[in-house]
Amino acid sequence: MRFILLLIYLPLLTAPVFAQTTFHKKWAGSLIFDACPLETGGVLLAGYNSPRNSLAVRLDDAGAIIWSKSYAPMHDICNVLEVPDGYIIAGDSLVPDGPNDNARYTIIAKLSPTGEVIWSQALGGFNLDIRSKQLTATSSGFIFSGTQQLVSFPSRIEPLIIRFDYDGDVQWSKTYTTEFNTFNGELYAQHVEGDTLFACGDIHGNACFIRLNYHSGELMEWRTFGGPFVENLSSMFQLNDGNYLMAGSTRSTTFSEADRCWIVNTDRHGQMRWSKVFNISGMNQRAWLTKSNDGNFVFSAGRGYNNGSSSIPILCKISPEGQPIWAYDYSGGTPFSLNQLSSTADGGLLAVNYNTLLKTDAEGRVLNGCCPA
Repeated sequence: MRFILLLIYLPLLTAPVFAQTTFHKKWAGSLIFDACPLETGGVLLAGYNSPRNSLAVRLDDAGAIIWSKSYAPMHDICNVLEVPDGYIIAGDSLVPDGPNDNARYTIIAKLSPTGEVIWSQALGGFNLDIRSKQLTATSSGFIFSGTQQLVSFPSRIEPLIIRFDYDGDVQWSKTYTTEFNTFNGELYAQHVEGDTLFACGDIHGNACFIRLNYHSGELMEWRTFGGPFVENLSSMFQLNDGNYLMAGSTRSTTFSEADRCWIVNTDRHGQMRWSKVFNISGMNQRAWLTKSNDGNFVFSAGRGYNNGSSSIPILCKISPEGQPIWAYDYSGGTPFSLNQLSSTADGGLLAVNYNTLLKTDAEGRVLNGCCPA
């Protein structure tokens, strides 16, 4: 369904412009859900601005605002992706006169480099709640990873993956379920190799590795792994040897509801080669992974699965074999979490949580603001 998305220009208050390319910023009155480092430099932020207006903010390399805009009727922007001639955003809005106060549908839109709407469309509707989890670029378009559930059947949440071209036309749309009536799952499609789309996530509390047919979305192969408690994987990268490195959380090492950062190495068919748990005593944390410019990897320790509350902001660099190289705590005595993590065009790292934006150099150092310990 195509419709008109209204563009609203918003004033946004922020701290003075930074002269360096590393910073630690707090955002007052707004929440950040996603941050996309741009190939041309700078960052595009996504989230919402009080009172519940969707928010996209384009920053330069120093963290200064170039433009900030809102898009009605979108309430918040959950994910953002850079494409060759602009950006793709995905967010949600409340269903007017819906069956309950939480009924939502997703809006996907393509923006120009200056934030103007090129096209937009809606996913879901009155009794079908669709939420966006991730956007992934392909050579001819992008992949939407999300979930769907019937508002009248809230105990069943199904993974949803949709392949789009750059014009917003659906190439295929698939949900992946089991025979259980009460079902919860999430999949994050993240890598294309030839005719295969690789994804990771969780199915019924078990971490999973999935191979799909890129052209049809049909399931080719899947594996689950973990222990007696809940496991989840939410980021993956292919290694130089063709194997995969993934990150998420495990509870099986604590035998409780406490999450620990979990790094998993598998072959291209999901056969586990090794896994390592990174423990911070008393903390409930989950790992997000990115590849650094030297061939190693960095993970951020953020809030645990289902947004567990106890967390401190940590970045940790590891080798492809999972050996720690360095780890820093950015709390400065004030606990918060770092969720999404990306590598930037200048070789640095960009991590966000709901009201914090942290830009470091390649070795995790911050030259102003908060200094790592």
